[in-house]
Amino acid sequence: MTIDISELSQEKRAFLKANPGLLESLEEAIPGHIRTAQATQEKLDEK
Repeated sequence: MTIDISELSQEKRAFLKANPGLLESLEEAIPGHIRTAQATQEKLDEK
């Protein structure tokens, strides 16, 4: 997953550029969080 930072404020882009490992960590973590959220929603929908 690639995060598009072009729509972020200049301040936020500068922060992410100063912390390149953070952006990589987010790109790796987000798909797992999305899967968890989808599984949680499916369980809620079953009720």
